[in-house]
Amino acid sequence: MNHLHLLYGGMCLWLLFSCSNSNQSADTKQTTNKVNPATTATVLPPITTKKTPPPTANRTSINFEEKLMDSFTKGQVDFLKKIEKDYQTIKNPEDLAIFYREKLPQVVELVNKKINQYDPESAMLPAEVAEKWAWFTDYMPYIKVALFCTECTTESYVLVQPLRERAEITNGKSDDKFFDALLIANQTADIPANEVCDKMPNSWTKLVNCDLCGTDILGNSKYLNTLQAVQIAKKEGNLFAKDLQNLWEQALPMTATNYYFDKETVLKELELIINTVELSKKEKENLKNLRYLLSVGKNVQFDCQDGNCQFLAM
Repeated sequence: MNHLHLLYGGMCLWLLFSCSNSNQSADTKQTTNKVNPATTATVLPPITTKKTPPPTANRTSINFEEKLMDSFTKGQVDFLKKIEKDYQTIKNPEDLAIFYREKLPQVVELVNKKINQYDPESAMLPAEVAEKWAWFTDYMPYIKVALFCTECTTESYVLVQPLRERAEITNGKSDDKFFDALLIANQTADIPANEVCDKMPNSWTKLVNCDLCGTDILGNSKYLNTLQAVQIAKKEGNLFAKDLQNLWEQALPMTATNYYFDKETVLKELELIINTVELSKKEKENLKNLRYLLSVGKNVQFDCQDGNCQFLAM
């Protein structure tokens, strides 16, 4: 077992090193299938109405009490039970806001500490850890334990869709529109990607493919649609004002050295943002400067979906 873990650790280090220091030529790199970005959209696409998939078929056979007691202390079990009860009794946007901002981070922190505890007597590979903790999403459908892109670490994270569904049954609209924006920001449509690349609410991730090391996805309308969704959500009141502003600020920079799409596609979405989104004078000026820098194309790589980019640190 020790030799196996040493080998696995070496593979992880190699993956991380090769990801940031790739010098392969274009004709020797494996290319991905090109996709057609939806950059012509100037209005928000409809939010998906699909419901969270039902729990696994064996949910009724899962002894959650036993699973919880085997994995946590009694005090921690009582805490998790209270969190789940709080979720089931949410009636208004204010309760959901508190649950999202204050309670969910505590659950994620607790679960992460547990799943990453190292026991030399029963050491498991990250994939084995993720499999062992698969039951937790059956217990709390808004939390998932999964592998990171490198498959070298396992962590828990928040699933946005169940929260959006909970917002649907509250007595207000501010939470609906906020989680609409969050869903758009945390999905990468029409691009082959590992779902955990876009895993965390309240954080903007530029990973579109685990092998592309942070390539920016400007060009597939995700920035445009997110900014438009934030604008719509802001009109519903101030309950999620700070969260929306945080999402806005994370979406705006768009500056990178590597872009997934070709130059024309990247500039097309940038132009749409400049012309259709309600930006401050400073924000618009910054994006116009970015447009100029990208049009010149110095120290920038485009069309990285072809596999012809060298992924160097910014």
